[in-house]
Amino acid sequence: INPDLITLDIFPDFIGYLLIAKGLTKLSFLEERIATAKKYASYLAIVSILKLLSSTVTFTTRVESTRLTVCFVFLIAELVFSLLLCDNAFKGLQYLAIRKDGDLVLKSYDLVKTFTTIFFAIKAVANFLPQLPTVFYTNIDADPEQVENFNQMVASFRTMRSIFFVVAALVVVCFGIYTARLLKAYLLRCKEDKVFSDALCLAYEENVVKNVSFQTRIAIKNAFFWFFCGFILLGDLYLDHINMFPKPLGPLFLFFGLKKISQVVEIKKWHLQFSLVSFFVASAMYAYRLISLILNEDFPYVFPYEITSAVFTGIGGFATYLPLFFVVVGVFHVSEKFTSFSYKRYAVSLLILLFFITCLSSSQYLFVGRSDLVVWLQWIFYAVMLYLHKSSMDDIFSEAEYKLM
Repeated sequence: INPDLITLDIFPDFIGYLLIAKGLTKLSFLEERIATAKKYASYLAIVSILKLLSSTVTFTTRVESTRLTVCFVFLIAELVFSLLLCDNAFKGLQYLAIRKDGDLVLKSYDLVKTFTTIFFAIKAVANFLPQLPTVFYTNIDADPEQVENFNQMVASFRTMRSIFFVVAALVVVCFGIYTARLLKAYLLRCKEDKVFSDALCLAYEENVVKNVSFQTRIAIKNAFFWFFCGFILLGDLYLDHINMFPKPLGPLFLFFGLKKISQVVEIKKWHLQFSLVSFFVASAMYAYRLISLILNEDFPYVFPYEITSAVFTGIGGFATYLPLFFVVVGVFHVSEKFTSFSYKRYAVSLLILLFFITCLSSSQYLFVGRSDLVVWLQWIFYAVMLYLHKSSMDDIFSEAEYKLM
């Protein structure tokens, strides 16, 4: 319940959307539409992260039409996904209430659904509203010398944008607090419906907790999701010598995946430990690079910058990429245990591509912007590797799910 400053969210929405997705997890196993709602909550979390990253553009550009375009794209994405989230979540809850005798759940259902849906719509529109004056001030991006009374026009534009922001902020906060209170009272009422709650707990116990094959499928699915997220962060997108892809998160995501997959196949303990250590090492390397850039020559190097950077690049690369080898091993164990899928050729191809990507990444890290050929080669290898990784995991999961059902 807070407005955005252009695309900067002081209390990041992605945390809220991830909490919603987490809250819907158990119910998603009992109703398909709630599973769909969980998916849209995850999409909104991704949109929120991209919105935060776009602040590097919206806060540095002087072209108001660029800000307008970026904010309009996020308006459409947030509006569509949030409305689909609310519609599926509430319809799924209504379906469960009808099947499980949730009389208290059905009480005030339409009112709560309407207010929650309207809040999400208002929030998306309110985030875009401060950029709307750009539409009316068509000369705001023009050459000042070619526009009469340009400074007065800019002052008027900024005043109107400030007014729109204050109005939007007040509407979001006031309506959001009221909707939150309404939603809280409704969810407490749902929780107090003992017949409904007990029926859901019983269904979850029988269909999920005691269902070993289902637990195995979920473990594989979740692990493969984290593996894919970890591989995505291999990409290099440098801006001012800093990679916009937060690579330290890669080993952390891979650790989550390995931890999950260790429930169904044997994963060596030191693989898990090294992946977690890699996260801290990669974070330290990333922080070193960031501090070096900020402090520039004032940063106290023990050795010359080139030597220090080369050593830290090697350590950071080793910490980032070795867990990827553990992932390939883990996926191989899954394919061997639950499928007849021939994963060896994919594993060899992935490891070869990883080797080349590591070399090119280190080169780009040390010599940022020196050669476009290096960048293009790395992205080509990266795209092929990502496709092979995702395609092989999808095939393995499909066959494992079929055999375990």
